[in-house]
Amino acid sequence: MKRVLILGVLSLIGIVGVHAQVEHKCGYMDAIEKLDKEFPGIKLEMDKDYLESVKMAKYSRARRSKYDTIYTLQVVFHVLYNNSFENLDDSVILSQLQILNEDYRRQNSDTTETRDVFKPVAGDTKIEFMLATEDPNGNPTNGINRVSTSNSTFYTRNRSDLMKFTSSGGVDAWDTKRYLNIWVCDYSIPNVGPSILGYAYPPKGAKNWTSQTNNVADERQGVVLHYQIVGKYNRTANTTAVQYALGRTGTHEVGHYLGLRHTWGDGTNTNGCSVDDFVDDTPNERTRNGFGAVCATNRNTCTDANNDLPDQTENYMDYSRNICQNMFTNQQISIMRYNLVNLRPGM
Repeated sequence: MKRVLILGVLSLIGIVGVHAQVEHKCGYMDAIEKLDKEFPGIKLEMDKDYLESVKMAKYSRARRSKYDTIYTLQVVFHVLYNNSFENLDDSVILSQLQILNEDYRRQNSDTTETRDVFKPVAGDTKIEFMLATEDPNGNPTNGINRVSTSNSTFYTRNRSDLMKFTSSGGVDAWDTKRYLNIWVCDYSIPNVGPSILGYAYPPKGAKNWTSQTNNVADERQGVVLHYQIVGKYNRTANTTAVQYALGRTGTHEVGHYLGLRHTWGDGTNTNGCSVDDFVDDTPNERTRNGFGAVCATNRNTCTDANNDLPDQTENYMDYSRNICQNMFTNQQISIMRYNLVNLRPGM
């Protein structure tokens, strides 16, 4: 297994260009370089944390019973809207919640699309999601917090977290140690289109972080989703976002929130086959999968010495189109569960 590590703070699934041809763009490199300059050593510390979670997840997986505890996370959707179009119906939010539950419990209807070679490693995370029923002050809630904003977009060049603070036109997080906060907002470049579809920070690794490098404050923890890709068949999805209209950007970003990395290890065409995601049951992959008209089931971008397998384009942590994604692997599941218990224990 390879040991070259490039860790992304953010998963920024981006769309660029105003022409018919659009593609993913990941902005994490700029973000992590900016953070490392502000807090020297953060990249090294995050690598330590990730490798520790992988090591412990492998150990716990060997001992885990198939009747493991089911963990249920309380979710609050903060719907930030500048107009009625962005003020998504409850049905859309409920659809997104349903997709999370189906995908994380492997109850999605397209499990049959998992190729036979990967079915033995595809699993049920035993993690579920429910809308919060009580807010931080003890008041009843339906878990959907609607907030009108004067911001026409929350896009900024430095990818700041404006949507997470009332003072900047967003809304402050509910206690991030108790709730999974999901901010739904417009993240478009004016007169262009969506800049990114979503992003999330991985858990803070308390074992190896110091107060100096621990820059991702609690109030910034959670998931951000561009409003057009929330839920299944979102009526606001246009030709740019329609490839992601099955709600699986949410599945992908919650994976990052629970500590998963991209399946290709964030490598490039130049170094991709020597870069690893440190997950044994996701095959080596040179670079992210695209989103062509068909699912790239014949794609095999790296040759492994032992048991060479095709790229796992059906994995939620690749950049495949929503229609191509349908699985997490058993080791990815172990990593998420380990991180949930040890790095997000209040959840």
